[in-house]
Amino acid sequence: MANVHLQWADTPWTLEDQTLRVTYGPCDSLEADGDHVLVASSQGPMRRGEAPPTRAVWFVEEDSREQGCLSAWIGDELAARSGLLTIVQNEQQVKRRARDLAKRSDNEPKMSDFDTTGLWFEGVEHARAKHRSSAFVSGAKDARIAIVGAGMSGLMTSHLLESVGMTNYTIIEAAQRFGGRVHTEYFDPDKNKHVYQEMGPMRFPKTMTDPSTNKTLAIRDSYIVFQLAEELNAINRGNDNRTVEFIDWTQSGPGNLQYNGGFKLPSGLPPNNAQLKANTTLASALAGGESPQLQQAEADIGNLTATDSLRAKVVTNIFQAHHDWIKAGLDDFSEFGYLHDRLGYDLDTTDKITQGSLGAATSFWDTYYEDTWFASTTTSWKTIDRGLTQLPMAFWGTPAANKTVMGRKIFRVDNDEATGRVQLHWKPNNTASTRDALSETFDYAVVSAPFSVVKYWRTPNVSERMQRAINNLKYSNSCKVAMQFKSRFWEKAPFDPPIQGGCSNTDLPGIRNVCYPSYGIGSDGPAVVLAEYVSGDDGDRLVSWPEEYHIQFVLDSMAEMHGEVVYDQYETARRRCWGLDEYQGAAWASPIAGQHKLYIPEYYKTHNRTIFVGEHTSFTHAWISSALESAVRGTTQLLLELGLVDEAQHITKKWMGRWMNV
Repeated sequence: MANVHLQWADTPWTLEDQTLRVTYGPCDSLEADGDHVLVASSQGPMRRGEAPPTRAVWFVEEDSREQGCLSAWIGDELAARSGLLTIVQNEQQVKRRARDLAKRSDNEPKMSDFDTTGLWFEGVEHARAKHRSSAFVSGAKDARIAIVGAGMSGLMTSHLLESVGMTNYTIIEAAQRFGGRVHTEYFDPDKNKHVYQEMGPMRFPKTMTDPSTNKTLAIRDSYIVFQLAEELNAINRGNDNRTVEFIDWTQSGPGNLQYNGGFKLPSGLPPNNAQLKANTTLASALAGGESPQLQQAEADIGNLTATDSLRAKVVTNIFQAHHDWIKAGLDDFSEFGYLHDRLGYDLDTTDKITQGSLGAATSFWDTYYEDTWFASTTTSWKTIDRGLTQLPMAFWGTPAANKTVMGRKIFRVDNDEATGRVQLHWKPNNTASTRDALSETFDYAVVSAPFSVVKYWRTPNVSERMQRAINNLKYSNSCKVAMQFKSRFWEKAPFDPPIQGGCSNTDLPGIRNVCYPSYGIGSDGPAVVLAEYVSGDDGDRLVSWPEEYHIQFVLDSMAEMHGEVVYDQYETARRRCWGLDEYQGAAWASPIAGQHKLYIPEYYKTHNRTIFVGEHTSFTHAWISSALESAVRGTTQLLLELGLVDEAQHITKKWMGRWMNV
C-alpha cells in the first residue's frame, strides 16, 4: 500500500467536466486499456472551481506487474506519467505468507490459515475496507480531530499527529492536569529535594540477562518511553523544568525486608534479603512447609510462564509473545481455571496459589509478562528523576499545550445524522441537566479515556460487541499511602545492610509492599516512603476506609515491620486510591479470561469515526508503554482512515510499530 502524489504545474482548467484517473501499467501505452490497473478515480466529471486532487491511495495487488509506470488520464487523454517503477513485496508479508503456505496440504486458501484473532493490526486491510472506491484523498490533513483525554495515550496521539503535519486537533480533558494516572505526589514543591513518591506508575524495566545465553537483552517494550522522552527533551531544550532524565531504580536490594507470618530475628527486625540468601535454613523456615502437590502446581505454572525461552520472547517481542499466547488457547483460562479445570488440581491447592479472588477469573497473561522482569534478578530498572510527572509535564512545551480544553467531562458520543461527523456532548457543570448540554462536532474522535469512565457515557455509535467491551472489561483498583519521615532512618543502623531503595514484602493485611526511594540515597532531611501498595481485592475494600483511619493503620504496620523509630520519625502522609478518582474510576485494566481474544479485534475497528486508545486497548496493562503503543496503533488507524499512507508508514517505522502491517 502506498500514496500517489500529484503535482500540478498550473491551474488545471482542462479538468472541468472531465474524469481524472490514475492507473498503473505499461510505460509506453497511449491508452488506458486492459493492461492498466485503476489506482484512483475522481468518481465522475470534475466541476468548475473544484480543487484538483493531490493524493491517492494505491493498493498494490500481489499479481501486479513487477515493473511499470503510473499514468494520469484526463478523460481518455494521457496527461502525465511517472518514471519506471519496480514493485518489491513487503519482506514481513513474504515471510508470513511462506509460513502459511508451508502449513497447507494444497494451494487453496483455507479460513484456518488466516489469523481470525485480529491481534495483528492489518493496516492494509483496514485502509482497503475504508477506501474501496479508489477515490482521491486530497485535503485529508485538514480533518478536525478530537482527542478525548490528556493521559499518556491522548498526549502521545497529539505528538504523533503533529509529527506528520496534522495540526487541526483539540485535546479535551475532564480534569485540570496532564497525565491521567501518572501522578507524582510532591511533599516539597522543590522537586530537586526528592521529597516525593509515585502514586501511579513508578518504574520502567530496561534490560534483562538471558540465563541460557548470558546475553543482556533490551526490553523493547519500554523503549518507546525512552524514545518519547528524547524527543520531548529536544523540544524543551533549555527548559530544565520540563526535562525528562532517567535514573536507576532498585526493585529489590539486599536490605529489603521479608516479613511474613510475624517472623522476626532476635534483633527485633524481620529478615532481609541478604540474610535469607546467606542462611538457606532460615529461608526454608520462613517459607514454611509445602506439600509435594503444591510444589508441583507451582512448577507447572512456572513452566508455562517463567522458562528462559518464554521470558526471552517477552523481552524481545512482546507482541509475538501475546500472539502465541492467544493461539495456544491460554487466554481462555484464568490461573484458577488452568490449574483446577485443565490440570486437575484440587481446590485447596489451587486456592493457595491463586490467592482466592485474585486469580479466580482474571487472565494470567499479565503474570506471564510481568513475572519476566519482576521475577528475574538480572532486570535493570529506570525511573524519572524528580518524578514521573515530569513526562506528561513535558508536553506543556509542545503545541498540545495550546490545543487543550480542561474541565470538560464528555457524557455522550454520537454522530451528526446529516454529515456523519462525530458529536461530543458535555454539561457546563456537574449539576447541569442534559437539556443544558453543549456539543461540538469533529471529523473523527480518538477516545483515550478509560472504559471505567466511558462505560457511563452514552455511546450509540459503537458496535454491540464494542459496547460490551466498554461495559464489561475488568479493571483493578489500587491504593497507595505515601509517608514522609524526618530522615532516612531505614538507611542507618540497626538496618544491616541498609535499605537503599527497593521494596520490602509482607503478608500484613492491607500492606503487601513497602517501597523506599531509589533517589537521594544518603541525603539529609526528610524523605518519603511508599508505605502501602495494594491492588485487586484490597484496592476495592480499602477505599471504604476513612483516610485518617487508613493512614494510622498503615503507620502502625510500618512500626511493626521497622520498629518504634517509625513513630518517632513520622511527619505526615497522603493517600491515593484510584477507585476514588472521578476521572479514572480504577487503576488499570485487568481483563478476565477470554477478554483479550474477544475484545482486541473490536479496538482495531473504527466505530462511526470514533477510535479507542489507552492502556486498556493494548496487549499489556498498567504500564506507560502500554498507553504509548496504543496511541501508535490508534494514530496509524486514523491516518489510514484518511488515506494518509505515507504518514502511517512514517509513524509505524519510527515508533516500533513492527506489529502493524502498512
